Amino acid sequence: MDAGRREGRQVGRRTFLKLATGAGLATMGGLGPAPWVRAASDVTLSIWTGFPELVPFYKAVAEGYGKAHANVKFTFFSTSLRETEQKLSAAVPTGTGPDIYDIGTNISVKFIDGGLLSPNPPDVDQYLKSGAWNPSVVDFFTVNGKTYGLPLMEGSRASMFYNKTMFKEAGIATPPSTFPELVADARKLVKFDASGKMIRSGISLRLSGQGSGIGEKFRFVLEPAGGALIVKTPSGKWHSGYDNEAGRAALTFYVDAVQKDKIDDPKIPHDADAFATGSAAMLFREAWVIGEIEQKNPKLEYGVAPIPRWKPGGPYKMLLQPSQVPDQRRQLGEIDGDDGLGLRAPERQLEAVARKDAPIPGLCVSPQGCRVLCRAHPFGL
Repeated sequence: MDAGRREGRQVGRRTFLKLATGAGLATMGGLGPAPWVRAASDVTLSIWTGFPELVPFYKAVAEGYGKAHANVKFTFFSTSLRETEQKLSAAVPTGTGPDIYDIGTNISVKFIDGGLLSPNPPDVDQYLKSGAWNPSVVDFFTVNGKTYGLPLMEGSRASMFYNKTMFKEAGIATPPSTFPELVADARKLVKFDASGKMIRSGISLRLSGQGSGIGEKFRFVLEPAGGALIVKTPSGKWHSGYDNEAGRAALTFYVDAVQKDKIDDPKIPHDADAFATGSAAMLFREAWVIGEIEQKNPKLEYGVAPIPRWKPGGPYKMLLQPSQVPDQRRQLGEIDGDDGLGLRAPERQLEAVARKDAPIPGLCVSPQGCRVLCRAHPFGL
């Protein structure tokens, strides 16, 4: 690639395929142009995402990039996160995957282990380690001493969303600060019809779905209880961190919520849609829910608070194909832009850009967004 740029040659897409090295846009960061890169003629880059709400953001970035590189075009594909994971798992090993995709490490590590993703080239590695991101973010993109991909958005800052109107009607003045308080409040907030059928959950828990999603949401209860999904042993290997009292306590919370306390039911609507439409009084979820509410029910009166302590006094505790066009995708992965393109994803769904140099006041586009971004957070960075 360097020789091609020094000689000023225009190279085609197939040549780029041979020269490609791994990079990536994973789930966490910002985007900016590298003007020294010379684009190939008539290049079309494909972008896949499991977050349909990010398509306007990708199109905005592509539009900005296209102004400086008119010969580079884009195609976009979006579907549900689970379907995207399935399609990528089938396409990437056969070399038919997209040029750019966003995905979590539950999928990317399999591609890395299988040699389907190459480490970041030196300049991208240096960019990731430039100090723009928190060291924990850099570590998240590091496997066996090598980095893979660049952050796009940071969605792990789980919070408790609560319906203020419902709280007021139930006579609850403040959101719960401990799990026992949460259960007591949820029992006041849950609603049943005349036949005894639940029509509103006190709290919407992730009771079904695919493994990665269930495990991710289970973490919101497991960690306050003192456990962890995985822990590292002295030998350097990893194993589950929930085969213990904390794991049993977290699982008991779920079982009791459905069977004993009856504050949730598998038959009732769940997740962000349920909270946005008034079918759930409380919800543990990442900051993207704020954007969902803005789109689906902007008049909803709700608040955001930390996930409660387990008990009083306790602690509040995108990837690029290695076989695809490297230079254009790398530029897209670095676009921060003078017009703040890198901050448009948080504007649309408020998954905090995990950059140390991001202007936090600019990200606080709603009171709830500020509540998530502008305070210490139990699951933050």
